Amino acid sequence: MKIFYLLFLVFLFMSCAERGNEEKKVMILGATPEQIVELKGEELPIQELIPMSICRLDTFLVILNMEEEKIVRVYQADTYRFLGAFLEKGRGDDEVISCQEIWAAPWKGKMRLWLKAPQNFIGVVDLESSLTAGKPCWPYDIIPNQNIRKNADGSIRILSMQGTTQVGGKNLYWLSYNYASATVLDSVWYTDYDDIRDFDQLFLGDEAMSPDRRRIAVAFRNMNQIILYDSKMQNFRWLTTDNELPLLNSSESFGENYSGVDCTDKTVFAYRAFPEDPRRPGKLGFSVEVFDWEGTFKFQLKLSHPLKYPFLDAEKGFLYATDEEDCIRKYDVRDFL
Repeated sequence: MKIFYLLFLVFLFMSCAERGNEEKKVMILGATPEQIVELKGEELPIQELIPMSICRLDTFLVILNMEEEKIVRVYQADTYRFLGAFLEKGRGDDEVISCQEIWAAPWKGKMRLWLKAPQNFIGVVDLESSLTAGKPCWPYDIIPNQNIRKNADGSIRILSMQGTTQVGGKNLYWLSYNYASATVLDSVWYTDYDDIRDFDQLFLGDEAMSPDRRRIAVAFRNMNQIILYDSKMQNFRWLTTDNELPLLNSSESFGENYSGVDCTDKTVFAYRAFPEDPRRPGKLGFSVEVFDWEGTFKFQLKLSHPLKYPFLDAEKGFLYATDEEDCIRKYDVRDFL
């Protein structure tokens, strides 16, 4: 069986034993864009009630819609013609109670549709076969959390190919995960804090991995901060557009900062495009911040709409998202990749 490596990005509570990571941390403060551009998008002729996740796989545009009887909805990516749907809600063998996210990624040499459901269930679906059958055709499904256990005292036990690790405290790490064998390969720990108040709110974030599986970007929702990690060079870049990194345990750190992140092998797209809070009208602007992996702030792309459930189609050079009216929009970002 061909082993498929994927860095499974997890935010959990952990204490960092490898203090050598601190020596490879680069701080980038006061980052400002080299160029500011107005980005216009087109509204697609697709009518979906409350779409929750979007991705493109080959010639298909796939939309997750939990309001429908069959929740995975498939369109032709260029003409937007509806092709069919599959995956019903329920507790049967070919059903899920809920679904949180869909994305496209390779599996055994072929692009597949991946689905994430509650309880850390991850399924791999053959899209074309599922469309023909009208139900999901699963080449593989995984429940990866069997290798991670929380002890009664609050510490975490991780069973990996490197051995068993027992750790405690409130910190962040990533797992390198082999989905084919459902095995944790190793862990990367990248903070070393003794005790932080409101840890789970402070470090709430979104993460993305480059297609070459070498780099990871994390954008924090409640802190004006991005982390760029290079697994080959084993270095970290902590980046902020402020003149100093956010102060931990400070209520001033809280607020709506980054709403998501995507990346390519060369570029990081960090989104500041939350839906507007009706209690604070006009407070937030909408933009996409584009960085290279060295932390250079290349572009700030100004938008007129929030970006809900953004998906970067790096191969074709388009950004998809829904706006405040749940309309699906498409942005041409080829010049910024």
